[in-house]
Amino acid sequence: MLLISTIQPYPPELLKLLKPGGFDETFWDMWGTGAFRTHEACYEVLETTYEKYFGERKYADFGSFKAARSYQRAKNRKAAVKA
Repeated sequence: MLLISTIQPYPPELLKLLKPGGFDETFWDMWGTGAFRTHEACYEVLETTYEKYFGERKYADFGSFKAARSYQRAKNRKAAVKA
């Protein structure tokens, strides 16, 4: 029998990936390290980490990630204009 008290919580860095902008923010943090030659390589490392801990991919592929990011940026710009 598994006791609730023995379950280790996910670190905040992983939980951040579940938030709408958290995956994108983490992507740019990783990209800023200079450890990746392409955006797609950086995305794949992050997506692999997400899949390892949560059992599924967050996005179908790099194109889906870019589309979601563009949509979110446009939505934020529209909200800023209204404010």
